Amino acid sequence: MVKKGWWLALAASLVVAGAFEVPASSPESASPLEGWTRITLEGRKYLVARGRSSVTRWPPSGDELPGLVAVDSEASVLGAGVSTHHAFAESDAEGRPLRWLGWTPGKKARHAALEDGTLVVEKLVPGEKAPPDPQRGWTVAQRTELALSGEGEEAQDGDDAEGCGEELPLVDAYTLVTALGSVASEKTGTFRVLTRRGATTIHYEEVWRGARELRLRDDDAGARRTLRLEVRRMVLRPAESGGETLLRMRGETTLWLDVHTGALLEISGLHEKIGGRIVLRAKAFSREVRERPRPPWPERDAVNPPRG
Repeated sequence: MVKKGWWLALAASLVVAGAFEVPASSPESASPLEGWTRITLEGRKYLVARGRSSVTRWPPSGDELPGLVAVDSEASVLGAGVSTHHAFAESDAEGRPLRWLGWTPGKKARHAALEDGTLVVEKLVPGEKAPPDPQRGWTVAQRTELALSGEGEEAQDGDDAEGCGEELPLVDAYTLVTALGSVASEKTGTFRVLTRRGATTIHYEEVWRGARELRLRDDDAGARRTLRLEVRRMVLRPAESGGETLLRMRGETTLWLDVHTGALLEISGLHEKIGGRIVLRAKAFSREVRERPRPPWPERDAVNPPRG
C-alpha cells in the first residue's frame, strides 16, 4: 500500500514544479466565474500547517463609493494555534489605491492612506480595554510618510518604507488580489505594490496559458461544479529579495488566474506565518451581491498621537 504521506509530498512537489497542467476541452467563451464577488482559497502543508483566505469585492459606485476589497485570512501551525488577519482596501474607479487597513484582532494593525501625493502609514497597537478592531481605542505606535513623487524617494520617517515611482502601475497589496488581471495584463512587465512595509517593485512573467478544468463549490447553489476555464500561470518576482507579494507571501510567488475575470485560482509561495512554502487553491466562489460593510477605519479623535 502506498503511504498517504508519500502521495501528499509528491503532489506538493508537482504543484511547485508546475507539472500539473491538466488538459481540458476548449473553455467557455464567457468565464463561468463572470461576476464573481467572493473567492475562497484553502491549502495545507502536510499535517503541520494550513491556511485559508476569503477575498470579497464591491465595485465603485459613482463618485461617492470607491471600490472596496475585503481579505479575511487565517493560518495555523501545529502547536501554535490559529492566527487570523483581516483587511479592507479602497481604490478609485481606475484601481488606484486610496487607503487600506489590515489588523490582527486585539494585537496589531496598520492603516495607510494617500494624502496629497504622500503615503502615510500608521502602525497601531490596542490600548487598555480596546475592542478587537482598531476603529477606536488604539494607539499610533509609529507613523511613516512616503513621497510618491518619483522613483527612489525614501520615507521621511522610519526605515521600513521604500520609495516608488509614478510611471509604473501602482496598487495596494490587498486590491492586488482582485486586480492582477489588469495590473499584469502583458506577458511580462513590472508594477509597484504598496504593502504594510512600504512600496515594492514586482516583476511578473506569464509562463503558461491554456485550458483547465477546476471543481469548485458554488456557494450560491450549495453544490460543487466542474468549471472549464481559460487560465494563465504567472510568476511574481519582487525586486527586493524576500519582498512581500500578496496574501502574506514572500519572494518568488506562482499564481494561476482566470484569463477573463482575473480571479485568483491558485497561489504558491513562502508564507510568513507558516514559515515555509504553501499552496492555496480556490475551493469556492460566489456571485451574491452582498451589502457593503463599514470598515473599522481608525477614528481620528479616538486614536492617540504617536508615542515617543
